[in-house]
Amino acid sequence: MLRFRDCAVDVAGRVLLRGGVPQHLEPQAFDVLALLVDQRHRVVPKEEILDAVWGGRFISDSALSTRIKEIRRATGDDGDAQAVVRTVRGRGYQFVAEVGSRVASPAAPTLVGRDRDVEELLDRLAPGSLVTLVGTGGVGKSTLAREVVRRAAERRGVAWYIVDLTVLDDSAQLLPAVARGAGLVDDGPDLLAKTLAGRDVIVLLDDADLLVADVAALCDAVAAAAGVATIVVTCRERLGVRAERIWPVLPLSPDAARALLVARARDAAPLAMLDELPDSTLDALADSVDRLPLALEMLASMSALLDVPELQVVVASSASAVTTGRRDAPERHRSLARLVEGSLDRLASRDADALVTLSAFAGAFATSDAVRLLATDDALEVLRSLADRSLLSPVEGRGGRRYQVLRTVRRAVDGRTSSARRAAAAGRHAVLVTTLLEAADADLRCEREAQGAVVFDRLADEARAAHTWARDVDVDLAVRLTAALHLYAYSRMWAEPSTWADALEHRTDHPAVVVALASQAAQESRLAEARTRALDALERGDERVRAAALEVLSDVGIYEHRLDEAATWASRLVESAAASGAVRDRAIGLSNRALAATYAGDAAGAAAATAAILETPEDGMAPTERAWLAFARGDAYAALGGGDAIPCYGSAIAISDSVGSTFVGGVSRCSLAAAVAETDGPMVAAAYFRDVLDTYRERGNITHLTTALRLVVPVLAGIGADETTCCVAGWTLGPSARPGLAGDIARTRATLDVVRGRQPEPDVERWTTRGSTLTAGEVAHAASVALAAAAS
Repeated sequence: MLRFRDCAVDVAGRVLLRGGVPQHLEPQAFDVLALLVDQRHRVVPKEEILDAVWGGRFISDSALSTRIKEIRRATGDDGDAQAVVRTVRGRGYQFVAEVGSRVASPAAPTLVGRDRDVEELLDRLAPGSLVTLVGTGGVGKSTLAREVVRRAAERRGVAWYIVDLTVLDDSAQLLPAVARGAGLVDDGPDLLAKTLAGRDVIVLLDDADLLVADVAALCDAVAAAAGVATIVVTCRERLGVRAERIWPVLPLSPDAARALLVARARDAAPLAMLDELPDSTLDALADSVDRLPLALEMLASMSALLDVPELQVVVASSASAVTTGRRDAPERHRSLARLVEGSLDRLASRDADALVTLSAFAGAFATSDAVRLLATDDALEVLRSLADRSLLSPVEGRGGRRYQVLRTVRRAVDGRTSSARRAAAAGRHAVLVTTLLEAADADLRCEREAQGAVVFDRLADEARAAHTWARDVDVDLAVRLTAALHLYAYSRMWAEPSTWADALEHRTDHPAVVVALASQAAQESRLAEARTRALDALERGDERVRAAALEVLSDVGIYEHRLDEAATWASRLVESAAASGAVRDRAIGLSNRALAATYAGDAAGAAAATAAILETPEDGMAPTERAWLAFARGDAYAALGGGDAIPCYGSAIAISDSVGSTFVGGVSRCSLAAAVAETDGPMVAAAYFRDVLDTYRERGNITHLTTALRLVVPVLAGIGADETTCCVAGWTLGPSARPGLAGDIARTRATLDVVRGRQPEPDVERWTTRGSTLTAGEVAHAASVALAAAAS
């Protein structure tokens, strides 16, 4: 990592840090920076930059200038100073900052990860405004407010005052404290408010939690005077006055939380060396305290005594044991537990009961879901009350209005709640989640698939929590939830629900559980197990389970190239769908029957059958099923030869991407990559294959990873990656891989013969033998690395 000024750049990892905090750069801007750093000994002409970064495409000078400005912004430079990148008129640009491999760590920043908050608040602090920073205890409202007030006062050239309300014992001290802090005379509330309003100053009323009503009355009077004074308030709840503008202060982003934790530990516990730990370890530790700045400072201080695993144990077992090392900290900021205890103490019983119920949510939840869980006429009012008190924290970037109960709050609530009440809330939550997912499952099977998928995406964390509770307490509910999850998990290659079904199997042998496990076994290339389980479910299950079992049996027949068997099971699925009216099952049966026909040699019949269905699709057919038909049509055209397959695969990919259907999207990309390799050559196909291999490897889908590895062998040979070609070929021909089509095997052996023509036979034999000893994941990783090297 190269360091300059207060920045560090990792070219290989494409990361730029400034003051320890990651800075965003658009890809082309980062490429320009990397080039200038690498060639810092000279002025790099504009033409050379354009060729290197944009590949010779016509790009205007303004586009390059924009990237240079972005680099300067991210590195703390500007066009006047030009201390990092210097413009040499008429020639180009040069990187001029002094570069060293190591520099002294910068002092821990006062404010980390709050750039957006600062900029937005500075825009809001106009003369005469009242702005309240609200947020849970420990989120950093005071630190942010003090910095914003200072900057705003400097920008406007006015005086600024801080009134620390934490030192006040009762409301009678408020007006005298404000008068002293702002250099005024306490002439009573009305005159003080008018006098304050008439002064062009910025006043921060910091930490108004214990004096909310009195601070609200004072601020309302100042606003009514219609003056020019700017009032900033920090509080855990909004004041509730007309002139108030709210700015919610949220927990830090993962990057900022990690940077703050490391920076504070560097000061408080330098021997802990947290900066040497993996990011994932630091992220887990920061998440355990909701990425609250004050809590992160507590952990940093405690890291002098405890290592990270010990810290995690302490956080999970006793929030009271997580304490600050600061002697001057206010009483309610001295431990993790005390950050929220005051807020809970002041809750009405109605709101306290609701918070217990809402704590059953595992993650962020939609307002509509919370209303259904509370199931009271005043549910919206209760939610507003809890949100106003920062006991529900808004969540950014999740699509729509979302809230969460922070871990810090949940721990405090659990400590005050009986196990029976917590269990009752968990049960209500599990029933609600199951009901919502059953309705969403019905949507997945028709033209409303996109809406159904959104519900599953939204409730993934909740499904995990609900299933964990139900399989221990209410097995019948766990079976219902397993059945509701089946199609979504199978079509999106989401493996986790299969582990829940596996745990549930120890409690019941219900056919819905058996067929879920059969589906996952089919994806993981445990094909004999998949067939056995599917046959069991077919014999004992209801109509929905039998259809799922027929789908698995047909899939397994295709994977094992028992094509007559696959066609038979697919036809039975079509017949079953005709009786039940299930449009989805009919489409899947027709798709699998067409695929079996193609692989058995009747590609022309398969192409005609799928074309007829796609040209007159049935009402109510889900997008995923149309994508499967398009994929089957593409495979038929590919077998017939010519370029007609590529548009079919492209259509399947576009449709599947529109609803997030990973399964059909993945197989379509794999077949498209193979088709592109035939028409446009291996270099073009390399990028397609890399994405497919990485997706299957990450999701543990060994069945389709095997297919992708067989298809990528000639592409690897075509880009000259001979050693990797032999390794992959050795694995696909070895005992670990499921049986392949005769054509696939012949193509792989022919590719090995090509490599033998340019490499010594002992090397080819050694590489091939080594490949047969590797796992599918290891082989796929080697192939991905080779493809990436070719692309670069």
